[in-house]
Amino acid sequence: METTTQDTNKTLHQKLLEVQAMNIPVPKNGVNPHLKSKYRKLEDILTAFKPVLHGKGILVYVLNDASTSTLVMYDTITNETIKSTIRLPETQDPQKIGGALTYYMRYNLSGLLGIEGEEDKDGEGKKDKPKE
Repeated sequence: METTTQDTNKTLHQKLLEVQAMNIPVPKNGVNPHLKSKYRKLEDILTAFKPVLHGKGILVYVLNDASTSTLVMYDTITNETIKSTIRLPETQDPQKIGGALTYYMRYNLSGLLGIEGEEDKDGEGKKDKPKE
């Protein structure tokens, strides 16, 4: 997808607004066997949105260091950026770090791209249910 002349005159936020307005569907292909729920996988989000973002001149990438991970949306036309940083778990277990990175990027991208939220069942059972 090529960048249009229209996109060269828009800010990063204006372009994201247009992308969100497209309501690009992302299937819930991921399955959490413990919570018996479905979720949108990071690879499915990226597959659906990267061509559209690249067509508007927007690059999405992650910068990691020893203690943090930063999701960056960079507009290659205007040089604007949106950054969001999370502190990584203090562990030497690469699976836990990788899981945290994937979880973080999936939720952060979903928010930035306006993807409908998912029911978060991680806290299910910990909260009191309202009485009828």
